Amino acid sequence: MALSMVTGAAVTANAEEAGDITLDVIICQYGPNTNDWFLGTGMDGSNFVEKFEAENPGIKLNLDVVSWNDVYTEVDTRIANNNAPDILNIDVFANYANEGLLLPVSDYCPEDLFEDFFPSFIEQSVIDDTVWAVPDLASARALFCNVDIFEEVGIDYPTTWAELEDACQAIIDYYDGEVYPWGIDMTTDEGQAAFAY
Repeated sequence: MALSMVTGAAVTANAEEAGDITLDVIICQYGPNTNDWFLGTGMDGSNFVEKFEAENPGIKLNLDVVSWNDVYTEVDTRIANNNAPDILNIDVFANYANEGLLLPVSDYCPEDLFEDFFPSFIEQSVIDDTVWAVPDLASARALFCNVDIFEEVGIDYPTTWAELEDACQAIIDYYDGEVYPWGIDMTTDEGQAAFAY
């Protein structure tokens, strides 16, 4: 059983036109190495910003890595101070689109690049027939099963939530409550995602 979360990169209406430009970018922190990869030396002694600027003369990135806990406060504060980011990596953007703070994807994304995205991910970025963000990353949520326990109890792997509930109950019954059938890793910033399902 797997779920996918799509995070979009939205371009705000604050983005400049062509020419030598500086783009203000906010990326969310996905783990302890995010900052090093984008700004430090995590890419074989270099980082994303350095590589991007080398390959795109005339475009400078002013990039900030912000924790998921703080990103909406940070973005809303910048918007209130007339300093909205040009590119924003978040998972919920409908309010920004509805307030006219985003540019439609068709205004900035070349068609050949747009065609490379999975249609099911793009569909999650549509509001009123307009695509407002591109899915710059997606993470697969997975449920892991203990094969030995499933074989001993004699149950199949669940493919629906109801089957998962039945499998959990069968494990409880078989082991008389001595084996707990469900666990969640709450030790990382992905814990909230595990808890959600």
